[in-house]
Amino acid sequence: SGAGTEPEFQVSYRGDTCVGSTKARNTTIVFSCGKTLGIPEVLQHSDVECHSLLTWQSSVACLKAPTVPEARCYNYDSKGYAQDLSPLIQTKGSREAIGPTGLKGYRFFVNPCRNIVKGDPSACDGAAVCALPSTGNPIKYEVDAKKSALTDHLTATYYSKTKCSNSDSKMQEATVTFICPQSASENGIIVTNNDTCRLSLEWRTEYACRAADHQSR
Repeated sequence: SGAGTEPEFQVSYRGDTCVGSTKARNTTIVFSCGKTLGIPEVLQHSDVECHSLLTWQSSVACLKAPTVPEARCYNYDSKGYAQDLSPLIQTKGSREAIGPTGLKGYRFFVNPCRNIVKGDPSACDGAAVCALPSTGNPIKYEVDAKKSALTDHLTATYYSKTKCSNSDSKMQEATVTFICPQSASENGIIVTNNDTCRLSLEWRTEYACRAADHQSR
């Protein structure tokens, strides 16, 4: 929820004339301060009045601008159901993933859609996905505010500032695929390949389920 002294404000948009009406379509969004970018929620909608009212708790609506890079962490499926993964975001710390046998000595830490802050270990701060070797520097895959936005297929890609190799111009990337589990016992994060150049992870979580499925669980 928003901070106590943070003001709310609203923005209104006018569009084309509604079907079967002389009124112009009108949408009002009431913004308030939140811990993450958040997701807009519909409070009211009237076809008769041709008006929609939405609320949006978002970090960009706070008086103090957010300093940690963050990307959109929600999407809508083909039927219009919202799939919001922002409850998985940690404003401090991260979650550890299960690593593959082919990358022994590495530990993997993930924070979806937002770079890690005050993580344990702190060596991974500033990365959304971090591959931490037993010795040496970690590989940090960072949020790009535009390119790391959650896709229609519930994937998000994060980008390293390091090349894959001295002879390769490609930069290292890590892609997380969010999957709806068949049961709660399947929840968790695993690294699914042995390639730090194009690292792949799967995160099974109920937040990847459609809204209708989520409500039935």
